Amino acid sequence: MSDPAQPLSTTELDQLDEFLADPALEETSMDVAVLDGYLTALLISPRRVVPEVWLARVWDMENEKVKPKFAGAQEVARMQDLIMRHYDALAVTFANAEPILEPVFQRGAQWGVSEWCAGFLLGTSFDRDTWAALMEQRGEWFAALHVLGMGDEEEIEEEFAEVETAFAAVIAAVRAIDGHWRAQRDGGEDSRAASVARH
Repeated sequence: MSDPAQPLSTTELDQLDEFLADPALEETSMDVAVLDGYLTALLISPRRVVPEVWLARVWDMENEKVKPKFAGAQEVARMQDLIMRHYDALAVTFANAEPILEPVFQRGAQWGVSEWCAGFLLGTSFDRDTWAALMEQRGEWFAALHVLGMGDEEEIEEEFAEVETAFAAVIAAVRAIDGHWRAQRDGGEDSRAASVARH
């Protein structure tokens, strides 16, 4: 039985990406870069979203209606194991006082930083009002995430001529946002323990 918090290998990430690119899903599903950003936002969010809620968007980002067509029980178990192990490994990372961030866009050119940012922004939609308030208050933390995740190619190239600059900006943003939510939780109840209803 696999360790639930064992980070996925590059081979396993490729396997998950291949499954998500299946013709039955490829028009609606996330890829691994989007998934990694999405789960990151969910895990640093001030409120917890249970897997039963967030998993539907992995298969269908917009409408939550398309369902994966698994080949059998073994494939169901395998894909769920990969997704939940990735989630659990990220959870362990963010449980550390000073998390060492390694987004998948640093692990291979096949996983784009723009896709990662789009996934992160999607992950904020489950607690839209709370995140919107922080975006208004500390817009500088979200500037890179919005340009990379929502901007067109020309805007991205104008802002980030070098991909390493984009990487650094995103990691700095996530650290700042995570630090903010941690400070809000210090000394009080961790509101992530409460389930968030679908918006």
